[in-house]
Amino acid sequence: MTNTLHLSDLLPGPGVKAPANLDTVTLDHVSEALTVLRTILPLDSRDFSADPLDAVLYGVLVGWGCEEHPAGARHDEECGGDGAFDEVADTFGWSADQRERIRQYRAAVRAMTGD
Repeated sequence: MTNTLHLSDLLPGPGVKAPANLDTVTLDHVSEALTVLRTILPLDSRDFSADPLDAVLYGVLVGWGCEEHPAGARHDEECGGDGAFDEVADTFGWSADQRERIRQYRAAVRAMTGD
C-alpha cells in the first residue's frame, strides 16, 4: 500500500482561519519559528523541488519566486522572476487556485517575519 499525498491535503481552502484566541506572545513565537525555518531551509542540501510536500513547504517558507524587487518592478536575469515557481508548480500539476494559495501563504509568512 502506497501513501499518496495530494496537494489538496496540504493546502486547506481559503476559509480556514487562525484561532481567535491567539495572543501577542503566541504570534511572536510563531514569527520567530517561521524566521528560523525560513533561514535554515535553504541551508539544507536536499532538493526541495523533488517532492510535493517539500516543494510546498519551501514555497511557503522561503519562496520559489524572485522576491528581490517590489511588486510590479522589473525582474532581471539575475533575479529569475517566477520561473522557478512555475517550473515546480508545473512539475506537480498545481492548479491556478493552488498556486495562488501558496503565493498567499508566502505573503503571510513574509508579513509575519518582516521579510
